[in-house]
Amino acid sequence: INDPSNGLLLDVLTHELFGSFRFGIECRDKIYRLRKLYSDIDLSDQLARHNDEEELLFGWKSHLVPRPSPLLCNIHLAIGYVLRESNALSMIGAILGDEEEFNSGNTDGDYWLVTGASYLERKLRGLAASNYSDRFGPDENERL
Repeated sequence: INDPSNGLLLDVLTHELFGSFRFGIECRDKIYRLRKLYSDIDLSDQLARHNDEEELLFGWKSHLVPRPSPLLCNIHLAIGYVLRESNALSMIGAILGDEEEFNSGNTDGDYWLVTGASYLERKLRGLAASNYSDRFGPDENERL
């Protein structure tokens, strides 16, 4: 876990977009590519100027710095695809936003964390149990 290949140095806005699965990095055959997961959102200036599937160069100035872990990049990207296709990402954001607003200044200690986690778990279980066939056509179902 404690290895430089498990980290990316990103500016604050790009880090937020990466952490919220708005984009990912795909690595195939040692070639890294930017993968934009949503075409309808505003990306930071740093990302907006790059095209989807554009090759990303890591460590081109120094071979002493390892490239990001291909496995971790691809897992992060796969999670982003699942969250996008299931619409779970927007649901998670709404749930956490509601919880934060509801509990703002009203609780002490770990109550918010326990309540938020419990509520989020119930919502995700409901999402997992629902039928997606009416939401997606045959082409989209094949991608899942």
